[in-house]
Amino acid sequence: MKNVKQCLTALMLLCLSVLSRPAFAVDEDSCSIWLCLPTGFPSGCGKAHKAFIKRLKHFKPPLPNISSCIVQNSVQLSDGTTETVSHMTSTHRLAAFVPAYRKCIHYVEHGHTEHCQSWKTYPPKLYKNRRCYIDKDGIHTPRRCSRTLDYLETYMDGQKYGETYYWIGAGRKFVLPAGTVVM
Repeated sequence: MKNVKQCLTALMLLCLSVLSRPAFAVDEDSCSIWLCLPTGFPSGCGKAHKAFIKRLKHFKPPLPNISSCIVQNSVQLSDGTTETVSHMTSTHRLAAFVPAYRKCIHYVEHGHTEHCQSWKTYPPKLYKNRRCYIDKDGIHTPRRCSRTLDYLETYMDGQKYGETYYWIGAGRKFVLPAGTVVM
């Protein structure tokens, strides 16, 4: 219940601050990224998603500084009490993605050749804080990686808030396959 109250207070403060923001603050759509990104840009967050993509295309940080979106750090509630706004932060990092793959675990000989009799499927993996690097000889590091993803995590008062948001390039959402092992 406390988290719901904090979220509602933060949302109310964000709305108030956007309506009465000073000239140096970022636009409303950019500030809305803070609310929409942790939930994967659901319905009603189209403008925030466009602002997110625009920020990436212009080589800006994915999220604006939260202080440019919030004018005050407390709000007067209808019952006369004052509520302090939660402290919001984020981390933007890279991750190496390794798709699922199969590996032969049992060979049988037929004449002079071997054939695989049974296979094991390994789940996809995501190595946080690492890039996928493919050298000039085609060696992948980490092994079998296929791409580097950007990801962003948001925090409220030091606790993770919402889901990790993954994307490719200029903001195209990347959904991790079911069963992905995050390392």
